[in-house]
Amino acid sequence: MDRIVAIASALSPLDFQIGCLGTLSKYVSRGSELSVIIATERKEGAAHNREQQHQTQKDSTITMIERTATVEGQIEKSCKAIGASQILFAEQFDHSVVSQANVDVLRSLTEAINPSVAMIPFYKSSAPIMRVVGRSALLASRWVQNVLMYDIDIGAKSAFRPGIFSVLSPEQFESKKSIISNFSEVGKLELSQDEGQKRVKFLQATQSANVLDDKGLVEAFQSHRLLLLSSSANKERNNRGSLFQ
Repeated sequence: MDRIVAIASALSPLDFQIGCLGTLSKYVSRGSELSVIIATERKEGAAHNREQQHQTQKDSTITMIERTATVEGQIEKSCKAIGASQILFAEQFDHSVVSQANVDVLRSLTEAINPSVAMIPFYKSSAPIMRVVGRSALLASRWVQNVLMYDIDIGAKSAFRPGIFSVLSPEQFESKKSIISNFSEVGKLELSQDEGQKRVKFLQATQSANVLDDKGLVEAFQSHRLLLLSSSANKERNNRGSLFQ
């Protein structure tokens, strides 16, 4: 049985849900064992102190600590919906900088899982939060046989150059959209304008641009292994276009 670990950020659940949820669901349905690691700044039992620290940032409906917990809940529920076997938390993760502490906590959890595949955020993402998580995760999982990076920035200036494409059936794609819709707005959480725009932009894109010729709807990944093997632009181009069913 293949073991897959997927790393997500509690501060940006849509990147994870949109970037790789369909592929993870597909492989769980085929018997793979999925573990998800959520990088979170919270520490279990420290909610009261965190709430005091962010008192000035709270609005009339939700505190910062409630928001973080609710967003974690979004990822948890979507993972449970696709059959994840375990959901772990990399606590006190600093989303502002790539640090040895960040790498160590991700590495310890990943090594305990001993996966053959790791799905992590793209280490050159245009989103600073995802870039920190991606770089930390890449350092923590370099020993994993297959490391696939996901990103949802599809703009012309994006550094994301996917070469691995996972085909989703129409049913799998609709299931993914349904999960995102069901679990991306929970309780009293009100999405920021940027998050709302990101969702609308990507859902529009996935219904139009996220099509690979005649192969149907896909999720795209950049492989760390292909990057290591690509000593020149020509080699990288030759490696692109791989398709996994």
